Amino acid sequence: MRLLGAVALIFLTFLPVRLTAASEAVGLIIDVGGGVRPAVEAFAEVEAGARYELGADGEMAAIHYAGCVEIRVRGGAVSFGELDIAATGAVLSETASGCPSKVSFEQAASAAAVTVLRGDASEAAIAPRPRFAGGGDAEEIVIRRGGAEVRRLPMRDGAATWPRQAPSLRPGPGYEIEVLGPDGPRRAPVTVDADVGLTVLRR
Repeated sequence: MRLLGAVALIFLTFLPVRLTAASEAVGLIIDVGGGVRPAVEAFAEVEAGARYELGADGEMAAIHYAGCVEIRVRGGAVSFGELDIAATGAVLSETASGCPSKVSFEQAASAAAVTVLRGDASEAAIAPRPRFAGGGDAEEIVIRRGGAEVRRLPMRDGAATWPRQAPSLRPGPGYEIEVLGPDGPRRAPVTVDADVGLTVLRR
């Protein structure tokens, strides 16, 4: 058995409002295919103790919040622990990434509960070339700084990525993300940090 991302990090949680039970998730499934059991969809969060059988041809890509590692596995089984992922199949890729941050939106359009999955931060953060995942039925993400719109990113299949040709965001505070969807906008203040990886959205 191969242990992946076995690096313990101290979590700092900044709570403007109460978080839901979803904050207890330890990882995020980015992609899934083939005969995975139990059945799970891409961009589903998973809790510690979850185990998925991939069979002979099943494939799964996932990120572990504490390990700050993205992996892709084919076959065997994948188990999520508090601090790492264990895989018995073929590890197709294992990439160290910036540690993710997570934003859980409340009912009020201006309220957000922020879980910072890094030990040296006090608010949610996005990367200079941000990636977003989750967000339920989110359709678009608007990034602003100082009230001025910087860029709009369409959500496709539960994810949004920064365009290759676009210049990177300048690191620092003063940014805001607005998630647009059928049930109205949701907003949260963020900072841009080069050490951050994926930003996970919860609606």
